[in-house]
Amino acid sequence: MKGVNLKQLEALVAVVEYNGFTEAASHLYITQSTISSHIKALEDTLGVELLSRGSRKNVTLTEAGKKAYLYANEIIGKCVALEEDLSED
Repeated sequence: MKGVNLKQLEALVAVVEYNGFTEAASHLYITQSTISSHIKALEDTLGVELLSRGSRKNVTLTEAGKKAYLYANEIIGKCVALEEDLSED
């Protein structure tokens, strides 16, 4: 089983928050093709389409994508909180 990984979730959140693959890639300091690969792998793992790709400038979440985005935000937030909590010692 491949499984979902944090890089895939970060890519999804970035695509949504920066409204596109290119802007997400720039923010995460990776290539646009890497963002695309992460999203495709996440979709393959989950067995659903997460994004409706009307054009590169217009990316919208599917219903499954909305759920995945909420989970991704929560997971990333918990990772940040973990780092902050343990680095305070």
